[in-house]
Amino acid sequence: MIANKIILISLIALVANSKALGLNLGARKKSAPRQWTVTVELEEPLKSYEKVGITGDAPFLGSWSTSRTIMLEKTDSPTKWRGSIPIPTNFTSSIMYRYYIGVANSTGGELRIHKWETHLDGRTVNFKSGKSLKTIDQFGYVRGDVKRVHQGWLNSGRIVQFNIFNDPLKLKRSYGNRKIFIKITPVGYNSSAEKKLQNYNESLGLAHIEYVRVEYGNSKIRVQPDDGVLYLPYGHIIFHITTGDLDSIAFNFTVSAANEDHPERKDIIGYEYIYPESINTTNGMTNVDIMSPLNRKNSLGSIQLGTLMVTPLPKPLNFKNAFKNYWPKSWKNLDVLHRGVGKSFNTEGNAAPVTENTVATMKQAFAEGADMVECDVQMTKDKQLIIYHELVVYTAKEGVQPTKQEDLNKVFIQTLTYEELKNLQTYHFVNEVLIKYPSHNEETNEDKRLFPLFEDLLTKVNQNLSYDIEVKPPHDPNTDKNEYADILLDVIFRKGCGRLSIFSSIDIHLVTLLQFKQNMHPIMIIGYGQPVDFGDPRWTNYKNLISGAQGMEWLGICPHANFFVNGRGDLIKLATDVGVEIILWGTPEKKEEVDYFKQFKPTGVMYGSGDKIIPDSKTKNFFEQQQNMPEYYKKHCACRNVTDEYVNWENESSNS
Repeated sequence: MIANKIILISLIALVANSKALGLNLGARKKSAPRQWTVTVELEEPLKSYEKVGITGDAPFLGSWSTSRTIMLEKTDSPTKWRGSIPIPTNFTSSIMYRYYIGVANSTGGELRIHKWETHLDGRTVNFKSGKSLKTIDQFGYVRGDVKRVHQGWLNSGRIVQFNIFNDPLKLKRSYGNRKIFIKITPVGYNSSAEKKLQNYNESLGLAHIEYVRVEYGNSKIRVQPDDGVLYLPYGHIIFHITTGDLDSIAFNFTVSAANEDHPERKDIIGYEYIYPESINTTNGMTNVDIMSPLNRKNSLGSIQLGTLMVTPLPKPLNFKNAFKNYWPKSWKNLDVLHRGVGKSFNTEGNAAPVTENTVATMKQAFAEGADMVECDVQMTKDKQLIIYHELVVYTAKEGVQPTKQEDLNKVFIQTLTYEELKNLQTYHFVNEVLIKYPSHNEETNEDKRLFPLFEDLLTKVNQNLSYDIEVKPPHDPNTDKNEYADILLDVIFRKGCGRLSIFSSIDIHLVTLLQFKQNMHPIMIIGYGQPVDFGDPRWTNYKNLISGAQGMEWLGICPHANFFVNGRGDLIKLATDVGVEIILWGTPEKKEEVDYFKQFKPTGVMYGSGDKIIPDSKTKNFFEQQQNMPEYYKKHCACRNVTDEYVNWENESSNS
């Protein structure tokens, strides 16, 4: 009996000791949770309110969603960031991931992305070992590749740009040889308060201020220096500001001069506030009086600023795709046909055999071997996107059988609904002969109908044919260009996935809006062959065109061939040397002229008459011949075919 008690006491003691030692007798030992420790090194420190984040295609990385990323923490080194991410025990797959720099608004706003890694396929890591991992990366460099980091697209908040050009600063006194500086500083603002200007909490990061000095070879978006940006009378500066709630921010616009005795110091000349009410439209001009800091009623001068405000898309995109600035070096010398197989209206000979900007001419261009086709898109009164080059149509005056130009009415397309447009009989002088075209509704062959919808070109033509979609500026100056851009992007996201398409325009506001609203489609600016006064010097000459594209990170430029008169095709290198793609347009319709430009290896040459210039030996277009294009299209379309449903990257990314 005593022996049994001793045994029982010993067993109780053994169990107690095993619990104290953390043992689980009679049970299976649980696996410790795995950790993935990521460390990323930056090239320079961030602003106090910025953080580095990580996102990827696994659920524990947020499945590419902008609302479920993981923020890393800064280490003792100002350029090194680290995070420890729990990995599910049973997860043994490879994943893709990217880093970004941005601000997570602590007041409940969405993530604002300042910069992100834009390699097409991102980074990979393999968890097949079942063990914890440590990864050390350098921001922007993947697998030893060249650095690929670009500005983020506008996921939330606003982007505001202040455009300074053509010597707009007019001071009432001279400051001699002293250098002048301009600085913009955010200030808290409450329009309903008695004291509208409020304290500003920089730690919230409600405004991230950058700038671009538009000059050849040096155009780059940079963080504003602490002392401000050097003002050059005939230079060109664009302040680029990413904000959270624009209504709660004003901007202190300060002009200062370098101190005569100590140039490193800055003496404030004057300042004024720019209130959100003055920039509440997409684009415009605002005049700022520079007031004395000593007497706020004393004006010391003024400056006129161009303004642009970018709003985010109604439906969010995510981090999965980075196509906007993706363009392999081998994609050169593309045959780009103009409006299909060429112009058919208002020509002085050689009118295209198929009516321009119709589905039929796009199909014919593909049959002739075109790699890309330029088409023109614009918006009707009821906000339908149609394909047509001119902003106007010509109709017969009431009761008149037209025989000459005076017998025709000129009607702007934007004043007509799509139904009204489809019922119009229109006229064109082609080779000095007046031709009557059947209305859209009268034409029985759908492919030959004038004014096809933009989505018809996206859904009815072989997807290996790429599009250069020229976005026509709206005729109505009151058109909301943000809304116009949103409608364009909504259609191409719903109907155009799986096709390589770029947007281009002569409208610098539209190309900027399209650039910063999305991360899928490349953007190019169109330039004429002679100076054109559109109010912005980026149009005035070839170098400015290149510098503008470089500064705003547009993929490239579409200059007129007149820039290269007198055998100066070598000027093409000015663009390609700084990484700006170039598609020439306006070339003569002769094969020897096209071949001349191609020897300089531009991205593409645009012309008509593909049947006369494209060799018969070309049986497939460039993109049909690329073995990796099917995989590219699949990624572009998120493993989906073209559907009538909006491709909701946010919700479907974890399942694709």
